[in-house]
Amino acid sequence: MIYPEYFPEDRIKEEAELAVFNRLKQLSDKYDIYYAKKFVTDGVGKRPEYEIDFIVAIPEVAMICVEVKGGIIDYNGSADAWKQNGNLMKKSPDGQSSSAAHSLAKTYSNLIGDMAVGWAICFPDCQIKDQNMMPDRVQEPQLLDQMKVLYLEDSLEALFDFVKTQHANRRGVKQWMYETFKNKLLRGIGFVQVLSTKIKYDSERFVKLTDRQLEIFNRVSSIDNLIAFGPAGSGKTIIAKTVAQD
Repeated sequence: MIYPEYFPEDRIKEEAELAVFNRLKQLSDKYDIYYAKKFVTDGVGKRPEYEIDFIVAIPEVAMICVEVKGGIIDYNGSADAWKQNGNLMKKSPDGQSSSAAHSLAKTYSNLIGDMAVGWAICFPDCQIKDQNMMPDRVQEPQLLDQMKVLYLEDSLEALFDFVKTQHANRRGVKQWMYETFKNKLLRGIGFVQVLSTKIKYDSERFVKLTDRQLEIFNRVSSIDNLIAFGPAGSGKTIIAKTVAQD
């Protein structure tokens, strides 16, 4: 299952992420896929904020953080520099993805501490010239290029095998632990209107004249006939009541 089910309209300009989203959506239900998850932590021993393009999980077993970059990507090993469409990238995609994976594992260590947590980078618009010429900082299964995105299910199987081998001592977690983690990732926020708070708010709002209302009151207090109009909450009633009491 992919969350959200449909690509968010406010991110429609993220064409590379949209392409990967659509490919991931076609995968079998053995994966849980989370798109564009942002995390805010207390910052104590953790990154205060971070965002992950995709989290792809085999429930209870392993999960992988995927950083997506569109366009033509190039890496210069001698300069240790990444370029996107010829422009120097401020942050290395592998560094972003690796850091996100470590932060996720640390943030939810009480729930997913025994799951294998890995990372990958995805370049859906270009293809590596030679898979045998990978730099040491990225292993072949961790780089999902245009060809691998085309055969994404096979690519993910190889990637998960790699991550599980990396973390062979992590045997997975119980179902309730993973479900708790999943619920945290998908949790919404419900808002209610508390009557006592509303009464107090309305009381203060109607008792006190704002500076603008006082200015208007001073202008109209000497006028015998007046027609006033304005949107709800603009102060018509309170001004009229104050004039009547004067």
